[in-house]
Amino acid sequence: MCRAERAERGRFSRHYAGLIVGATLGGLWPSVGWPAPADPIPAVDLSPTRQILYQWTDRAPLEAVPAGSVTPSFRASYFAAVSDQQRGGASVAIDVEGARFDLGAAWAPVEGVSVEVALPLLVYYDGVLDSLVDAIDRAVGTPSPQRKDRGQNVYSFLVESPDGTRFEPDSGHLGLGDLALGGRYRLLEQDLGGWTPDVSVSGALELPTGDSSLAHGNGSVDFGAEVEAGRSLGDFRLSVAVGLVVPGGLPDGLDGFDTRVSVSALGAVGYTLADAWGLIAQVDYRQAPYQGSSLDVLASDSSELTVGLRWEPRGGALGVDVGFVEGLVNGASPDFSVVSSLRYRFSLDRSASP
Repeated sequence: MCRAERAERGRFSRHYAGLIVGATLGGLWPSVGWPAPADPIPAVDLSPTRQILYQWTDRAPLEAVPAGSVTPSFRASYFAAVSDQQRGGASVAIDVEGARFDLGAAWAPVEGVSVEVALPLLVYYDGVLDSLVDAIDRAVGTPSPQRKDRGQNVYSFLVESPDGTRFEPDSGHLGLGDLALGGRYRLLEQDLGGWTPDVSVSGALELPTGDSSLAHGNGSVDFGAEVEAGRSLGDFRLSVAVGLVVPGGLPDGLDGFDTRVSVSALGAVGYTLADAWGLIAQVDYRQAPYQGSSLDVLASDSSELTVGLRWEPRGGALGVDVGFVEGLVNGASPDFSVVSSLRYRFSLDRSASP
């Protein structure tokens, strides 16, 4: 074999060796900029008293999306909550089912920055799923005796403060919630060979656009800040987040109670089943945003377990989520809820692909 032939064969071998190594590393560490199908399922605590105030949605770090990208989204949630308690001169009687529809959009003016807006639609009513919820609670070992005592599918939403002030929203009114405006900055990007994770920081401002008398908001401005981090290890994706919320106040009828600065945290593990499918399990923690009350629905910290499935074809233009959420603290969060979401990314630059 002549020297030229050996050199050509060497280049051929190095080329395919490089492809093999690249494919192996690509399997271990997904390319930077590709959104992971195994990121957390977006969800909030749907307890009616917690929805009055701003909450951070369970989520991963900001993706490395191109400048000019726009991502509209829609999230639908259904939940059942019950709480019946009298303590310290205050009382609560909540037995509702409800739905929440979140309309949102995100815009990347430059790469690594996202400007976001979200507007919920809320409704509470008597519901039809009490018997099913009771069966699920018993199956997972968190039965609610309060649900059994109150009867099947009976609407109740009453919170009474020690001074006798009553907060009693009517049933069945679909209306706007409080408008949330936010900004995110991608602080760090996961590297291919080291251990640097994806990290982003977020800020939020919630404006009082909802009817506070229907528990669709608090009638005040809330503020929030959060740090999110994520790391892909092979087919697994680990995500954590820590957030802070500063409530602006409470609606008339709840002015006998006080709010406080509260923290939240999220831990999630996702597994990529295939190129477009992800299985996610996550637990969130939310410190009670109320203080000075002995009622669990106000004063107890809440925690929820979410198990979900995501379909997100490679490239991340389209994403669909479905998740089941089980409350881990009776009275502080809904007994159970179901959440689904849909989002689609496109570019304002017609010459760029989504």
